Amino acid sequence: MCKIREEEEQVLMVSPYWPTRTWFSDPASLVDSSVKDLLSQGRGTIWHPLSRSLKPPCVASGWDAAVLRSEKPLTSAGAHRGMIASTLTGMDGHACGFVSNTFYWDVRHWFHSHTKWDRDPWWRVDLGKAYEVTRVSITNRGDGSTERINGAQIRIGNSLENNGNNNALAEAVVSISPGETKTFEFNPINGRYVNIIIPGRNEFLHLCEVEVFAGNLALGATAVQSSTFDGAGVQRAVDGNRDSNYFRGSCSHTKWDSDPWWRVDLLVVYKVTRVRITNRGDGSTERINGAQIHIGNSLGNNGNNNELHTNADRDPWWRVDLGEVYKVTRVIITNRGDCYAERINGAQIRIGNSLENNGNNNELAVTVESIPAGVTKTFEFKPIKGRYVNIFISGRNEYLTPCEVEVFAD
Repeated sequence: MCKIREEEEQVLMVSPYWPTRTWFSDPASLVDSSVKDLLSQGRGTIWHPLSRSLKPPCVASGWDAAVLRSEKPLTSAGAHRGMIASTLTGMDGHACGFVSNTFYWDVRHWFHSHTKWDRDPWWRVDLGKAYEVTRVSITNRGDGSTERINGAQIRIGNSLENNGNNNALAEAVVSISPGETKTFEFNPINGRYVNIIIPGRNEFLHLCEVEVFAGNLALGATAVQSSTFDGAGVQRAVDGNRDSNYFRGSCSHTKWDSDPWWRVDLLVVYKVTRVRITNRGDGSTERINGAQIHIGNSLGNNGNNNELHTNADRDPWWRVDLGEVYKVTRVIITNRGDCYAERINGAQIRIGNSLENNGNNNELAVTVESIPAGVTKTFEFKPIKGRYVNIFISGRNEYLTPCEVEVFAD
């Protein structure tokens, strides 16, 4: 459940008879929100906490399930979009069950989609608006009949002609091994609708998971920056032009600000995994050094207070430049409070004036044994002279997620 919360998933408990199920009280007790807000007793209809989320609602067939629905439309692509299939079997009754990560409380209760024995069976997800789709991942069933997916086509576009099955062909599925998740990558295709169709034969179409990924989400999005220098507007950085010569008009530029910043609004919440930056190539390239990428949902301090999070790096580190040398006597760290508090265990606080090994070779002030979830802990030590303060986790692959770091000097 901690993992679920970190990824900002919604938890839905679904069953026509949910209050009477022996397993219900355990998972329900782990949900932060009011369970009643997440449930409907009306013949197993699945309702999302946001009324606009399912278009239309998906109807369960009487099986119990606990479903994790992503709020990020292109992560589990249809998780809160409209989904439809050519037909639904009486066994599963779900057009949408597989578009979110599914946790089985009882291995007998399947949550895959399944059509009837149709001619040219198909499934479609509506992404809500057009994206430049670059890849689709499909998870095949692992318990049998896995060859049924062979020959399926992935089609993407903006037309609903022939139920969307006439849109551009992105990829043909030769085969997917039992239980395998296979990713199909292709040149960007603009489209709102993603279809999976098996053409030319009578077949069952069953899918356990479909994920849809788009290209540059920032392209053409609304952006803002701390100031603008000489007409070098903020939108230049999201115009799709990677020309790195500033004087050819495709680079944004702030004035000589204290703590300059640039921000793009993606309009909806995504699970962001990668950011690509093109630096100017005609000079002053060192100006980008030390820039931080912050991602989140707050506009506090112009968005610059949002989370700064490393990848699962080998020996991850974080560093602050105090601007000049101080006699540092204590450092205060606030650990994340939602889960994974143990990730900070063993972190080292290092202070000094060297940038050798990114400052991680400076003097060791103290080692963090542990910080409970959400706790702010103070580490005091004899004065250490230094300009750079590092937090460094040595000797393992780890995520480093400090929520707040405060540094104090004599």
